Amino acid sequence: MCRDFKPHAHPEELERRSFPDTPQDKFIFVVAGGDIAFAKKAYLNKVVQVMSRFPKTNFLVQTKCPRMLFSKAGSFPQNVAIDITLETNRDEGYDKISNAELPSKRFQALLDFRHPRKFVTMEPILKFDKAVIVSWMRRLKPSRIYVGYESKGSAKKFRFPEPSLNETADLMKTLRDECFTVYRKLMRKAWWETP
Repeated sequence: MCRDFKPHAHPEELERRSFPDTPQDKFIFVVAGGDIAFAKKAYLNKVVQVMSRFPKTNFLVQTKCPRMLFSKAGSFPQNVAIDITLETNRDEGYDKISNAELPSKRFQALLDFRHPRKFVTMEPILKFDKAVIVSWMRRLKPSRIYVGYESKGSAKKFRFPEPSLNETADLMKTLRDECFTVYRKLMRKAWWETP
């Protein structure tokens, strides 16, 4: 298994003769720990072809750069769930936290992308405007929303602008009340809430 976190391809996986059939709520995570949006277009197209050959297998593709991904791939088969990371709705100051596309750009890219299976991951959750997030989710209509705090111990070190645990719990309740399927990931107090 890869643990060095250097971008590289596994062409042998594209030659596999089969992938297991998966139940509706189980997925094979494509490029776990990375972002397939950075793959070369030819390689990405091969990945899409492989996923198309296994219609009874659910694949999960997650990205922080959906515009780049969608411009390279064009479309995905229906057995693929497209998941964007959307930690916040706030663009201001985001460039000091991440090199990813701004949250508003990711939202718009997923909104414009025609695909039946869309997920949103709010992890690591950052301070947000509840009314905006709820509005965005109403427009995106994701099948699933994952919510959780930063889990690798970097939040306090880098002073991530985390919401309070109460704010996060309130957002999750509101989204559930709106009939969204919300999955709880790591829940803890914000780094600034603890001594």
